[in-house]
Amino acid sequence: MAWAVMDMNDKAGKQQTTSTSHTGVGVVKSVNSADGVVTLAHEPIKSLNWSAMTMGFKVKDKSLVGKVKPGDKVDFTLVQSGSDYIITSIR
Repeated sequence: MAWAVMDMNDKAGKQQTTSTSHTGVGVVKSVNSADGVVTLAHEPIKSLNWSAMTMGFKVKDKSLVGKVKPGDKVDFTLVQSGSDYIITSIR
């Protein structure tokens, strides 16, 4: 089930779609604190039919990237927002 939500900071007034959360396991490859992006080499994510791959993800809250460093093995949760997938938790 998808929910349409309004981003109050979106000046164009476009709607973003957020769907079910998905969980994954991966290894942190890099962290970009300024942009709020973490690159993960993740295992397959069955709920998305994704094979294992390395990719960058934006984080919902930039403070999340300060909790990890390259080489850390992490569990993470992500949701779809428009055409992007956003990490909502990482531990």
